[in-house]
Amino acid sequence: MGAVATPVSVPNPCSSMVATPINPPRPSSPATPPLAPIIPTSVQQQHAHQQTVQENEQFALAWVRANYELSAGGKVEQVELYRKYVESCAKLDRKGVITSMHFPRIVRYVKFELIRRVTGFMSFSIIFTTVYC
Repeated sequence: MGAVATPVSVPNPCSSMVATPINPPRPSSPATPPLAPIIPTSVQQQHAHQQTVQENEQFALAWVRANYELSAGGKVEQVELYRKYVESCAKLDRKGVITSMHFPRIVRYVKFELIRRVTGFMSFSIIFTTVYC
C-alpha cells in the first residue's frame, strides 16, 4: 500500500489582512436615471418665437379694434396711436410690444377689415385705395 495523503493545515500569513477592492463600491443606481435638462432645438425655439410674435400681433389687433373706430373725416396721427398703445402695454405690464415699424401694418389691417365690413366686397382696388387715403 502506498502512502495516504492527509491534508495539512498551513497557516496563511495573509489571513489577518482585509482585502479592499481597487475601485470603491458605487452606490446602486436608481431604477430610472435622472432626466437631463431638455435643451430646445432650433426648430422648437423658432416655433416658440413665432408663437410669441403671433400672440403680440393678436393683442395689438385686439387693442386697436377695442380703442379706435373708423370715422369719416377722423384722423389720428400714427405716432400718437403708437404712443397710446405702448402706454397701455406698460400699464398692463406687457412685455411683448409690437415695434413702431410693424405697428402701422396692424393698423392698416384693422382699417381694411373695417372698410370691408362697412362697404362689402365691392372691388379690391376701391377698398385698397380707400385704406391708403
